[in-house]
Amino acid sequence: MGQKFLYRKWKSETDSDSCCFTPVILELGGKSLSVVDSNVNLEGCNNGQSCISPDYLITTKEFAPKLVDALKTELENCFGKSPIESKDLPRIVNSNHFACLIKFLDDDKVSGKIVYGGEKDESKLRIALTILLDVRQDSLIMSEEIFGPLLPIVTVNKLEKSFDLINAGTKPLAAYLFTNDIKKTVLYCGFTGDSSIRYPPYTHTKQKMMKALVAGDVPGVVRALIGWS
Repeated sequence: MGQKFLYRKWKSETDSDSCCFTPVILELGGKSLSVVDSNVNLEGCNNGQSCISPDYLITTKEFAPKLVDALKTELENCFGKSPIESKDLPRIVNSNHFACLIKFLDDDKVSGKIVYGGEKDESKLRIALTILLDVRQDSLIMSEEIFGPLLPIVTVNKLEKSFDLINAGTKPLAAYLFTNDIKKTVLYCGFTGDSSIRYPPYTHTKQKMMKALVAGDVPGVVRALIGWS
């Protein structure tokens, strides 16, 4: 009886309230990032403005100057020597967001970090694509999503240190790794008894062993280990 009563009560309330339901869209957030290795090919860089566009880059201190020079070259190829006047430079969506982006740039912890761009035209709601180098983690631009043509670059001594930096903040919506080293494209999460067979590169021997393991072929596993066909 109790269950029937609760069901009827819940159904009558939901039926009467259904006319008040409002459709909503839930947008996931987070500061997406790109990690750029020192062995990557810097030709053909591209830029975009969307929820999963990188909010900042991580690279090594040694490689950062080369990365900045490559970004400058590509931006000039796209927008010319005076990007603020380029017809291809999009305007900021509205005056409120323009003010928000200027607030990021005017932050005392950021204003001295501009290595390219920084020009702005409030009357046209335009901000030139701007590169910032060695931005502090406690700055305003590193604590909020940007949604604009501002690209902070954070440097580390070794690329492996980027994990500590990323984990220190909120979880990103997306992350990208640019490298020519296949071993760096895999996150190793080891455990007791872990084996290198789980990780690339997947050699012929590894493939034979995995097939034998899936099939439950113990002799096949042994043959793969000792190199027998």
